[in-house]
Parts: sequence; C-alpha cells; structure tokens
Amino acid sequence: MSENNQQLQQPYYDGETSLVDLATVFVKRRRVFYGVFGLIVALGLVYALVIAPDVREYTSIVQLAEEDRETLSSPAEIVSIINNNWYPVLQSNYQQTNEEELPFKVAVSNPEETSLIRIGSEVADKDEELVEASHRFIVDQLVEHQAARVEARKADMQQKLSAARERVDELQSRNFTPEAEANPDFS
Repeated sequence: MSENNQQLQQPYYDGETSLVDLATVFVKRRRVFYGVFGLIVALGLVYALVIAPDVREYTSIVQLAEEDRETLSSPAEIVSIINNNWYPVLQSNYQQTNEEELPFKVAVSNPEETSLIRIGSEVADKDEELVEASHRFIVDQLVEHQAARVEARKADMQQKLSAARERVDELQSRNFTPEAEANPDFS
C-alpha cells in the first residue's frame, strides 16, 4: 500500500515552487501585494483624471446632393476626393502657417448604403477651434463641389428642355402632329 502512495506523489525538485509554496508566500506577504495593487490603481486614477488630456471626438455629417434617389457624385468618389485633395491642402496650409503638422487626423467615411459623408477627428479640448475650422474647410469644399455638380446637371437639363421646346416649335410651325411625324406617308 505504501508503494502505491509513493507512486502517486510527484517528485519534488529543489528549484521548483509548488502551489502550496506560492500560497504560503502570498498569505505571509499579503499586505505587500495589497499595497502594490492599491498603488498601481491609485497611479492609474491619477493619470486618467489629472495628467491625461481630455480627448473628444468631433464629427461633421454632410448629405450629398441627390436626384431621383441617386447621388450626383458617388460617396466613394467624394471620400477619395477629400482624402486625396482637400485634406492634404488643409495639412499643407496649417504646416505653412504654424511650421508644425496638424495635431490631429481627419477620418472620412461613408456609412454603408447612405448618401452621407462622415468627417471625424479626435482631439484635445485645447484644439477645439482648430478642428472646427478644419471641418468647416472640408465641408465648404464639399458644398462648392456639390453646387458645381448641381449647376452642371441644371445646365444639362436646361439644354435638353430648350432642344425639346425647339423641336415642338418646329413641329407646330409645320402643322405636324407627332403621329404625322412618325408616319410621313399620310401628309
């Protein structure tokens, strides 16, 4: 019977620490563990509440111009234009006037299956006016772009309307009806 007990026991090596040894060290030194834990939590709270700057997310949302539930410019095209044209201009202008990089990033996205453009930035409270001016610059550029698209579409529609009116006037001056125009043999 004692042979079975010896086989079930794990061999104990000099360099190993067993779970029982760890538990006894913890019980003996629990005040140290509690103190270190409390110190780390206190330092984390001090950093979070006092040292770390308040960071806020600023978001601007713009609705793209639509005609018959279709946007005049695709949202992906607008996101690309903002990321590749207007945002680099904004960064360049800021860098020229302040001799440093823009202190925040601008993230532009298109929520799925919408005609909205979302412009977002995470900044500290001290940069609130700067992020507002930056978003205003991008939104103004977008509004100008959309207005140009609307004007181009309006001019195209005016041209088509003028051509249709000229055709109607021409037909009326010849005393033709649309049916007679379709069958010239009956005139």
